[in-house]
Amino acid sequence: MKMSDLKSDLFDGKAIARTLLRESSARSKYFDQDLIGDPVWDLLLKLYDAEESKHVCATMDLFSGSRMSHATLTRWLKVLERRGMITTVADPKSIEVGLVKLTRPAHRSMEAYLMDVSQRDPERF
Repeated sequence: MKMSDLKSDLFDGKAIARTLLRESSARSKYFDQDLIGDPVWDLLLKLYDAEESKHVCATMDLFSGSRMSHATLTRWLKVLERRGMITTVADPKSIEVGLVKLTRPAHRSMEAYLMDVSQRDPERF
């Protein structure tokens, strides 16, 4: 049986994702981002959190809330899309205008990971 088959009513992936995002933000106050940061992981957590909150992320919101440059974020969005992790509905002229969301398999993977983390460290979550 897969861990996702055991999903509990007590599991709150959104809360875990938000905790991990807060921890990432707190670390960046004390250390240079290039030493401890993983902005792509933060991006995936933000997309997961948005979907669990019944929102779709506007690309511009990702640009304004990211610690990556526009060029780097655009490049990573393209990589994630090629790898089947996100879908984008964008203006054909610019990826900076549009919506971004996790694909179903990526959402399931994020949820499975967050559930695994919560079970490995229940006192933390």
